[in-house]
Formats: sequence, structure tokens, C-alpha cells
Amino acid sequence: MKKLLINLLAFWIISLGNSFSQKQYYGKEYKLIPEQISSSEIFLPEIYHIVANDDYFIAYSAKQCRFYVFNKKIKFIKVFGTKGKGPKELLWPERVVIRDSIIYVWDYVKKSIFKFTVSGNYLDQIKLHVSVEDPSMFCLINNNFFFHDMGDYPVVKINMNGEKVGQFGEFYPPFSNRYEKYFNNMDFHLLAYRNGIIGVNAQHAVVYQYGLDGTLVHEKKYKDLERFFQKIVDYYSKRNTNGGGLTAYTNISECAVDENRLFIFLTRAPGYEVDDVKVNTLLVINLDNFDIIATIRLVGNYYHGFAIKNHKCVVYNYYTAKIEMYDIPQSIYSK
Repeated sequence: MKKLLINLLAFWIISLGNSFSQKQYYGKEYKLIPEQISSSEIFLPEIYHIVANDDYFIAYSAKQCRFYVFNKKIKFIKVFGTKGKGPKELLWPERVVIRDSIIYVWDYVKKSIFKFTVSGNYLDQIKLHVSVEDPSMFCLINNNFFFHDMGDYPVVKINMNGEKVGQFGEFYPPFSNRYEKYFNNMDFHLLAYRNGIIGVNAQHAVVYQYGLDGTLVHEKKYKDLERFFQKIVDYYSKRNTNGGGLTAYTNISECAVDENRLFIFLTRAPGYEVDDVKVNTLLVINLDNFDIIATIRLVGNYYHGFAIKNHKCVVYNYYTAKIEMYDIPQSIYSK
């Protein structure tokens, strides 16, 4: 009996230690409820992504080539965009960056960056004179575009004339052929941060910080999160109708930087138990030391796209076809 009690006590201590370890690793948990929801008069079909600056949130549909402009209180302002082969029309706006009142649209099919005002007025088209093979994430810093690429380097630097002026970074290993290279590096989020770039591998739990000259300033691998990602990949590989094999599963669907915090939106997220899987979860990373400091759970069933700016989180609710706004607690930004 005494031995049994000792074993039970040891098991309890180990379990408690594991729960503390997990809680510490993923930080304090917050459950947020939307404080504002966009008007029911505005139906937003198939929103893919949302971008933001200090004054606007832009939600857009790549399929329909439509851009919905909201102010910082998610009051609807304008919708614009036309699908077609004309000089001012779009075919597949894969990614968007907004700077001041200018929207830069990367059209993957036309291999060009289109410039519009937030009012929808067409300004210019920048034709890329370099191949960016896959639909790519990109950011804009100091009049240079930084694209994720699957060529010789994962990041290419392109000037305002559409010319490549640099390349840098390393692909995530291991890979022994171009297929493995692709499945390990298919999606790579790029975000402007101070005078540099944050890169997040969407297939793996690793975050990079680069200088604008391509110097690797910091790299952080999150081993616990990577093990969880691998479980997800293994699960989908077994369900593959082709009988298994490589599976390119996007574990991190979106990223955003607000002040000195990186928010990563997980496609599937760890729950309270080892095999418990949740959705609508953001992990918050302190960019001063790259530690995960908080877990944010959003209410609702399924979201597409999100943006965070000035302590406000805006997401698209796929089931209600509305935009929801959440207030990020001030404590998340505290030192």
C-alpha cells in the first residue's frame, strides 16, 4: 500500500510538473470575445487575408479580386477591384501590403505588383523582372519588396523597378531533393519589424529575424510546438488518398507584428491534453527574447485571415461572413 501511494505521488508530481511546463511554455491563456462585429449589411464572401495600418483594415478575396476597406473601428468605407485581363484588372491577388494610404497588391498570375489608393484609384503597375514561382508572402521596407521564393534562396529583395537586388536566408532542412525542400519550405511569412524582417516558416515552428542586408540576427526553434506540428502532419499523411508520402500542411496560417509582439495564428493548436487539438488560437511571442508569452483563444468556429494593429485584432468569420474585432489585453504588451 505504501509503495502504491509513493508511485501515485510520483505520478502526480510528474503530471503536475508537465502541466506547469506546458503552461509556462505557452504562457498565460486568454479567452477573448469580440467587442465589435461588422454590419450585417456588408456580406464578405471568401475573404482570404486581412492587412492593416494605423488607419485602415483591408479584407480581400483573391478569387473575386475584391478589396473591402474598413476604418480602424471596422466601419465599412469602400469596396473596389475588378477581375480580368485588362491593364488595371487583377487575376489572383495573392498578398497585399498597405503603407499610409497606398495598397500594394501582388498578383501571382500577372507577376506584377499593382498600386491602388485606399479609395480604389489605380496608380501604377510594377512588373517583376525576376521569377517568383509560387504564390508568395512579401513585405515592403524602405522602398524594397522582400519576397519568399523557392529558388536558390528563400528570400529575394526586389526594388521598385521590379528588379532583383539581393537574396538571402537558408531553407529549412532536412531535404535531399526539390520535393522535400518544397514540402518543408512551402510557406514562409515575411513581416517588417523595426529595421529588419521577421520570417516565420509556416510548416515548422521556427522564427527568424533578419537585417535588411540579409544578416541572420536571431533564430528560434520551438521544439514542443514542432512535435505537435509533426503529429498533425503524420495524421494527414496517413489520410492521404495516395497512400501516404509527403504532405505540405500549413501549420501557421497567418502572422502579424504589433509593437514588439509577434502573433502567429495556428491552423491547429495544442489544447489542454496531449492529444487535444483546438482551432482559432494565437500564440504571442515577445520579440525581445523570442519566448512564447501568451495563448489567445478566440470564440467562434472557423476564421480566415487576421490582422493585429494597435492592440486590436480583426478576423474574418467564415461562417457568418463578417469581420470581428477583439481587444488585445494591455498585459500582453507589458514588459
